[in-house]
Amino acid sequence: MNFIDYKKSIANEAYTESLNYKPAIMWISQRLPLCVTKTENAEGIIKVPDQATNDHGGMVTVIAIDKDAFSNNDKVTDIILPSSIESVAAGAFADVQILKG
Repeated sequence: MNFIDYKKSIANEAYTESLNYKPAIMWISQRLPLCVTKTENAEGIIKVPDQATNDHGGMVTVIAIDKDAFSNNDKVTDIILPSSIESVAAGAFADVQILKG
């Protein structure tokens, strides 16, 4: 499958609901951006949303993927990141078999 066909096939994929989040920056605020944290239940196609609900019930931007967020997860087949992601920590996708060349 070429990239254009792949992009079309994932376009309507639903966002993954089993992701875990934490504040990406430590500060006293209810509007801080979020970071995807260790997510062991995720499987199949992982589609990270550009916004998620924080602990205060507000929708905030997801800007980072934490270390070990998807490490050693052999159930992941694809990972789709939004343009809002500014950083991916070392080891975030360590030993994810689908990402090995």
